[in-house]
Amino acid sequence: MSSTSETGHAKNVAGLEDLIDHLEVLNPPYNPSKTLLQLSSLKAQLPPAQAAIKTISTTAPPYQLAVDAQEELFKPLGKMLTRIMNIFRSSVDNPNEVESAESLAKLMKGGSKPAKKPAEEAQTEPKNNKSTSRRSYDSIIENFEKLIDILIANPLYKPNETEFKTATLSALLADMKAKNKAVGVLEGPLRGARLERNKLLYTPGTGIVDVGNDVRIHIRGILKPDNPHYKAILAIKFKSR
Repeated sequence: MSSTSETGHAKNVAGLEDLIDHLEVLNPPYNPSKTLLQLSSLKAQLPPAQAAIKTISTTAPPYQLAVDAQEELFKPLGKMLTRIMNIFRSSVDNPNEVESAESLAKLMKGGSKPAKKPAEEAQTEPKNNKSTSRRSYDSIIENFEKLIDILIANPLYKPNETEFKTATLSALLADMKAKNKAVGVLEGPLRGARLERNKLLYTPGTGIVDVGNDVRIHIRGILKPDNPHYKAILAIKFKSR
């Protein structure tokens, strides 16, 4: 389930590994004065970057499956709420109770289609730790629970259809909570790995992308174009996000 952008990050890390391979056998020997460009520094950057990429590749698929399951469960809610409210209106005489239930239903319908969060949701940490999508699902769950409480409290709401009975709706609520929690649990490690990857690859001046491009510039200075490694090294691309 790797996205195009995830592939781009992996290419940057693979590019560093290729760069190191060329520099190790370079003739004349590669010996820059700047510490960050030295072979030992480049080698030190590689393992943690590879580890972050590996963590993302193993945590993104289960996270995406959880997001897909969450979305699939919540998707029919809007139409279901319309049917529930029709049954409630036809059963209940108290206009205040109907108004309260309708208000909750409208709130849920307004947020029943939160933006889907793909595996590669963002390249940097959002300003808010909790995404808009997650807040939308949390809000739907909270309001759905309130609506169920209203239905349970009213003895006139007694639908014969199993799918609209309060026991069925309570079971649906429990499933919503479970799937929402599953997304939250899986999101943490993935988010942490992305933050670590972004720091290692894209920190201005010290990240793999900037350092790799500085090495390429250095190579232009120390090697002649007829050197067998010249074109190979310059062909290695390090791209910012």
